[in-house]
Amino acid sequence: ADGSYAGDLPAAGDYAVFSHAGDVAERRRFYQATFRTWLPAIGRRAAAQPPFEVYPLTAVGPDMAATEVHIPLRPR
Repeated sequence: ADGSYAGDLPAAGDYAVFSHAGDVAERRRFYQATFRTWLPAIGRRAAAQPPFEVYPLTAVGPDMAATEVHIPLRPR
């Protein structure tokens, strides 16, 4: 890998960024808690774009991957 990226780049704007390590089922619960509880509690709403995840090269497998979750936010 030469560090190049082929694909669409995320839109500019505010993002909530979290580190998450755990299995896929736990990540689903994380997303539910973030969208249903955390975002409303801080007075923010998710943007229309979907969240995306970044997996570092140190990921140990799809079931226990360390993940960086990026959730695009609507402007204040």
